[in-house]
Amino acid sequence: MLQSPIDETEISQRVEAEVAKWKREVAFNRAMEENELLKIQVGEQSKQIETLKAKIKELKTTNFDRDNLALAQVIKHLIIQYPNILKKYPGLKDFKGLFGFKIPDQPVQNAKKENPSPEP
Repeated sequence: MLQSPIDETEISQRVEAEVAKWKREVAFNRAMEENELLKIQVGEQSKQIETLKAKIKELKTTNFDRDNLALAQVIKHLIIQYPNILKKYPGLKDFKGLFGFKIPDQPVQNAKKENPSPEP
């Protein structure tokens, strides 16, 4: 039997082609596995984002309430300490009792009371 002569270059080209094909398959499989892992991470991070958005919304609401209470406290202090300010800004009367603060009808005296000296 006669065997056909085998060209060494042809064999090496086939081997190189098969090796290149195998490397592409391995790279593709790794990329697919990494893609699946990244999809899982994206899902987890999406849940974290939603949780953080809810917390941000809650904090904004809390800060808004805190700021309103601070403003009400300042207005209360102004009205109590400086009752004449109501004459200049009559709209402040609407804040009377705002957020549960009670504003007395009588003005507070800013001057310190002097201790009466005992009479001899």
